[in-house]
Amino acid sequence: MLSALGAVVALSGMCPILAAGSPNLVANGGLETVDPKHTDRPRGFRPGRIGKSFSEMTWTSPGHDSRRCVSVRTKDSSGLGYWQTVVTVKPRTIYTISLDYRARAADRRAKSDIPLFQRSRPGGPNLELGMLTADPTKAGRPTAWSDIGIALDPVGGIYLPLATRWSRFGHSFRTRAGQTRLVVKLRLCHYAQQVWFDNLSVVEGELPASTIAADPLWVTGDSTPPSVFRPLPLPNTKAARDAAIQVVFAEDGTGVDPTTARVLLDGKDVTSRAVINATGLRLLPDRPLADGPHRVSVSIADRSGLRSNTLGWQFGVGRTLRNVLVAKIGSTRLNGEPFFPIGIYAYSCHPGDGRFRVDHLRQAADAGFNIVFNTIETRQGLDTELAHGIMGTLNISSGLKHCTDPAAAEAALLKKGQGRLADHPSVVAFWADDPENVEDSKGTPISATAIAKMRNARLALKKGFPRIPSVFAISNLPRLKPAMPYGDILLSYRYPVPQYHPMTINSFTIGTCRRLVPDKPLWFLSQAVDLGYGARFGLSRPMRPTPDEVRAMAFYSLACGVHGYALYANFLNARDFPDHWSTALDVARRVRHITGPLTAGRDVGTVRLAPGPFTGSVFYRELRHGDRHTLIAVNMSAGTLPVTWRFEKPVQATVLFEDRRMARPADSVGDVFGPWSVHLYQW
Repeated sequence: MLSALGAVVALSGMCPILAAGSPNLVANGGLETVDPKHTDRPRGFRPGRIGKSFSEMTWTSPGHDSRRCVSVRTKDSSGLGYWQTVVTVKPRTIYTISLDYRARAADRRAKSDIPLFQRSRPGGPNLELGMLTADPTKAGRPTAWSDIGIALDPVGGIYLPLATRWSRFGHSFRTRAGQTRLVVKLRLCHYAQQVWFDNLSVVEGELPASTIAADPLWVTGDSTPPSVFRPLPLPNTKAARDAAIQVVFAEDGTGVDPTTARVLLDGKDVTSRAVINATGLRLLPDRPLADGPHRVSVSIADRSGLRSNTLGWQFGVGRTLRNVLVAKIGSTRLNGEPFFPIGIYAYSCHPGDGRFRVDHLRQAADAGFNIVFNTIETRQGLDTELAHGIMGTLNISSGLKHCTDPAAAEAALLKKGQGRLADHPSVVAFWADDPENVEDSKGTPISATAIAKMRNARLALKKGFPRIPSVFAISNLPRLKPAMPYGDILLSYRYPVPQYHPMTINSFTIGTCRRLVPDKPLWFLSQAVDLGYGARFGLSRPMRPTPDEVRAMAFYSLACGVHGYALYANFLNARDFPDHWSTALDVARRVRHITGPLTAGRDVGTVRLAPGPFTGSVFYRELRHGDRHTLIAVNMSAGTLPVTWRFEKPVQATVLFEDRRMARPADSVGDVFGPWSVHLYQW
């Protein structure tokens, strides 16, 4: 296994490649020479900490093939310590920073400063870069998580892999206009662990692309499955007796194979009556459809044998239908079928908002998003969602404060509030944004009057619409457990970056929610664009999460076993955040394709990672659905990681959406994970 790591930032324009023998701009980069004024630190470096929690910085022995190195140790999850140095640089110039490091695994027995959080999962060390300015008035404001006033991209630092042996890491970056001094911080934060740093260098030029060789078992081959979408008649609508059943296909590889189509109407195979071509399918009933509900299921494979998603929906003849979402421990069912929600919370997809874009709602629905989380809805807006084959939710948050008694709750929620629209065929659930904070948002125990308001709201909603569940989006964890008896589904959420490692969506949120509320389905609402932090640092583009981090957090939540995924992206749109928007659509397509294993599969363990220095940053989950295995694997770091998979018996895996597959069955195969990358294996 290779020990070199490379995290390369995409840079515009022509960049000089790092030349052998380029001078190291870091004075005392080997950390061997003592500071003449401070015998406990190397010359040119100073220790520091942010906050009051424990962090210990030492100049210690031995180093990596040397006498000395520096170390940072944190005692609990809020500690943040660092070693800092300053380097002279030129403006608008490409540099590469490199270092050796190793980490000790976190102490799982360490006490947390907030008992609700499981905070001892290691997140790896952090490398933060910034600049000094001669004019202090031009510096950005320091924050509680960083005292660098002007930070370089990515703001908040670079999350290194959790390397359990001495490993090398490299990263290329561009200095800002007018920058002459570079601040380098070797940090550790938010976990009870220890890290050692050595051999720091900053040289002019760009780090060459990773030279980690691919395992020769991997060969090129179509592995991007076709997709099925845009159902007609529209879900839950009232259709004519002779209504044509239609869907659209999308396939970018070998093309769909019409002979592999499968169409079920009310449980009967009617494929032979369908007209199928490369772009879709059309089926006319051979006799008038009876009054009542009808259910359709469609799938197809391409000429490489890759099966599409299965598109299932219901419509009515003689009447419209209603969604019935049933919440069970560990899962949800929609209209009697296993269901995995893929939600989006974005103004551009919300018909009732002035920033709505109909093309975005179409793209979101085509990609696989099946639920819109709205703020204020109208009947016309729900009509628009229904016309795009996507389901709506009704936000009851604003009405909760008026639910002082059962009668007031009925008036606030069902007569004046969003509940008055609950009879619309697109509605799938009520939802409340921070219902636990109906009176205030402090991290204190919930008040008796707040509990009473939620109880009154639940009584009113169940009386008016007993079959519509309530989804509670809760983040105030001290109030989570007492609030959730009044909701049916927990939509936990976390905005982890830049202050915390993206991995904290589990240790701070998913794991904690599962422990405190084990009897409700757990969905996760993930951050998609930064919440304004970038403006504090004068950045011209979004700060964090990066598009790669958005993808990583999505599939990390699936690896953690959530029962539904949603994207929090209020300001997300293709004009302002083109890379984030395309990533959001890509995530939806991929999640939609594996909803079968996610809803009906069972967790198994026939594959494992071979021990290696970086495996602590790769998280995975294996599901068996029928005779097919699906392995979700994600690299939760900014490093490029070589790994080896070991199988119980030889398999021939395909990597979905990457157009590569194993040439023959084998009981082991090597692979490479780029920074924050995701691989979906099937065999």
